[in-house]
Amino acid sequence: MNEHYLNQEEKDLVISFNTNTKMFDAVKKVLLHTVYNQGVLKAGEKAEATNWVFGVLDGTEKTDAEIALKLTSSLRGLAYLESGFKRLEEFKAPVDEVKKKKDNPAI
Repeated sequence: MNEHYLNQEEKDLVISFNTNTKMFDAVKKVLLHTVYNQGVLKAGEKAEATNWVFGVLDGTEKTDAEIALKLTSSLRGLAYLESGFKRLEEFKAPVDEVKKKKDNPAI
């Protein structure tokens, strides 16, 4: 790994986080929930106009180009977040370290 922005302790913590796939998936769900589930209608619940896209249409007059720019920016931000999660998945413990842990359950 050549992540100059992380010291060794931080790299080890990211590897530890990434190794626990259930925790990784749970954190990803929490961070992405508001984006993917805002405004989703659910049986037995009141309908809410909370979809993030409605924030772009905030009642002020905008041209199609202004709306497109805001939507594109939001989608680009979401893509960056998803890209960050993919990058996190690249952090792996060295193979010999994983083998040690399997050989010695006390480690």
